[in-house]
Amino acid sequence: KSGVVISELVSANGLKYGGDKTFKLMSYNASERPVGIQLFGETPEVLAEAAKRVQDHGADFVDLNFGCPVKKVVSKGAGAALLKDLIQMRT
Repeated sequence: KSGVVISELVSANGLKYGGDKTFKLMSYNASERPVGIQLFGETPEVLAEAAKRVQDHGADFVDLNFGCPVKKVVSKGAGAALLKDLIQMRT
């Protein structure tokens, strides 16, 4: 048995707009607890809103992804690209 389960990358924007596919990525079985939902996004305000939705969904913790180097994530200003502007992330 695993000590902790973390979801696939979940788009903060997808949560904002209520996409069914996004919510499906957050599904888990209670026996898998503790469960964390891994979020990515490019806007601090949208990430904060998504983190609240993840909490309301019942996740045990939120993992904000700042390390993903994948081109389709970084090209939108998310993942590792967020580390280029640490002052923005403080807000």
